[in-house]
Amino acid sequence: LMMVHRAVLFDRKLQSLLMEYIGLFELQFRAQYSYRLSEERGAFAHRNPKNFKDAKHFKDFLNSYEREFRIQMKNNNADVIRAFDVYGDVPTWQAVEMMSFGTLSKMYSNTRSKTVRSGVAMSFGVTVEELVSWARAISSVRNQCAHFGQLCGKPLVSRPKRIAGASGDNGSVFYIVMLLV
Repeated sequence: LMMVHRAVLFDRKLQSLLMEYIGLFELQFRAQYSYRLSEERGAFAHRNPKNFKDAKHFKDFLNSYEREFRIQMKNNNADVIRAFDVYGDVPTWQAVEMMSFGTLSKMYSNTRSKTVRSGVAMSFGVTVEELVSWARAISSVRNQCAHFGQLCGKPLVSRPKRIAGASGDNGSVFYIVMLLV
């Protein structure tokens, strides 16, 4: 019984630590993506289907975004309400801040502009393909942590692309630790 308690306690502490570093990753990802997309494609780039590769994925994104937008309005988010009153929506940099990380990572992977995608990836020192893969895996781990799902001993739902020159099981939560480092 004591070993089980220690294992659960370790898992919870690992989740707490991961959430801190996932938060830092997410902050950089949001900042880089919103800046680069807005700079290249305009203040409301998130609403323009021409900025995205796959129309169905864009429609799915828009549905998720609109759901998240309505929640912000319902919760009386003053910044969102003020922007909506002036523009009828929020600018991309605000939109990126209020969407879930999962929605954001899907939006990034569907972004048409190679300049935007590669600029964000370069800020992490990786390729676009690596960043898409890592964001998906990190988002999945983030959701497990947020819902207190077991991490240790469970394979990742989404395996990230391998780090160049690194070994180890990329299906383990400890590989996510290496990505975040």
